[in-house]
Amino acid sequence: MGRGFMGAADLLTRLQRAQDVLAEKTGLSLVLVDNNGTEVTIPSRLPLDCFQAETAGNRCQEERRYLLKKAGQETGKEETVLHCCYQNVYSCCLKTAFKLGGKDLFLISGRTRDIAAIKRNLSIITAVYSLPVSISYPESEKVKDHDYRKITLQAEALQGLTRQEIRILYYVGLGLSNKDIAAKLFISPSTVKTHVTHILHKMVLANRTEAAIFALEKGLVKSDDLA
Repeated sequence: MGRGFMGAADLLTRLQRAQDVLAEKTGLSLVLVDNNGTEVTIPSRLPLDCFQAETAGNRCQEERRYLLKKAGQETGKEETVLHCCYQNVYSCCLKTAFKLGGKDLFLISGRTRDIAAIKRNLSIITAVYSLPVSISYPESEKVKDHDYRKITLQAEALQGLTRQEIRILYYVGLGLSNKDIAAKLFISPSTVKTHVTHILHKMVLANRTEAAIFALEKGLVKSDDLA
């Protein structure tokens, strides 16, 4: 698909939403990364803290690079690499059929101590991410390496929101209650309330209605989502 910058942004947004739905169905954390381990999508369903960029130590990052290197050596698109880290947490890495700017994308799933959950859902995850998707840019609109995350995380890049705040702002934009958001993100309603308060403070917004309008204006929520 020879799409421009906005077309690529729309497609990446659709990939993010599909990933969110699949994560909710499987109960696993899912995230698309490039071959350097840079996240292309926001992790769906919270991974264990030891995996998040803010808290990951060198050893965790080394294990991610190991996963990517091993998955990248596999010749078949349906080959997956299952790995148990030093903290007894299981992850699965799949070299997807997706390409961004001509580069392969990888899916890291799991980050769980329940290996059965990975094995139980591996076939559907593999089927979805074996579908070919290619995102490219005209020469005049090419983005620099690592900058493409800002396409789908524009609000985070411009406003300083955390990944979790981005998720919550999206659901606020859809009109979901704190209770409904909590159920989707596997956190408590009081935690959602705290995040909403932080979002309103950071965005200098008066209430949830203004936050919902802000999410729509920034393109985080599309008008089609509200239909």
